[in-house]
Amino acid sequence: MAHHARTIHPRASRVRRWLSVIGAVALAAALLAIADAPAAAEGPAPAALYYASPDGSDDPGATCGQVDDPCSLARALDVLVPGTVSTIYLVPARDGGSVFTTDVGWEVSTAGDVAMEPLGAGTATLDGQGVAPHILEVFGGAGNSVNLRLRRIEISGSQVRSYDLGESSGGGIHVHDGASLLASDCIFRNNAVRALVAGSGSAISYGGAILNDGGLVGVEGCLFVGNDVTATAISGSGLAWGGSITNI
Repeated sequence: MAHHARTIHPRASRVRRWLSVIGAVALAAALLAIADAPAAAEGPAPAALYYASPDGSDDPGATCGQVDDPCSLARALDVLVPGTVSTIYLVPARDGGSVFTTDVGWEVSTAGDVAMEPLGAGTATLDGQGVAPHILEVFGGAGNSVNLRLRRIEISGSQVRSYDLGESSGGGIHVHDGASLLASDCIFRNNAVRALVAGSGSAISYGGAILNDGGLVGVEGCLFVGNDVTATAISGSGLAWGGSITNI
């Protein structure tokens, strides 16, 4: 059998060695450049901060961005920028009170991550005065989802009443489809839903502290006190469920 020997020219061998050296130098230079490059920013963008007070301004020009010049809670929710991470700090009024009152409730409808908590220690109260159908209504939907986080807030005094409509629903917080709520160390107190049918037919009532209408709800370290749903039919049937959290 014939064997063919391969002859390597000395000059070709030297060329290969030089190419290997050049390649190693280029790789080392690239690694040094990567090591010296500034590190990429990590974590979420800093939160935009807003300040609201029970006696804060409703002025359409208010930016709510200064702790010593807070605006109303409605105004703070109105100036949120879509798609951002935001925190609304609840600041005591000039008389020291931390109770925010409403007879219609507040809407949280600007897409993004929204946190709400008292400034400093203690709690703040959002009070529906026994007439607001909800305290907070959190909206969702395609491209418009709100992720709301509450901390050390009391939600109290919402009340939904329906007469001869058959069905009554609501809650201290109403979370719509596509939205989410995380409540930590909060109190839900005396939120009520009532349905009354005076004639024949069925009365249905549900909700209470939180009505989750297709969203995501989480609670941790919260207290539920005196939340109530009732359904009364004079000539028919009554069905009530919920009280604390109702998922539909």
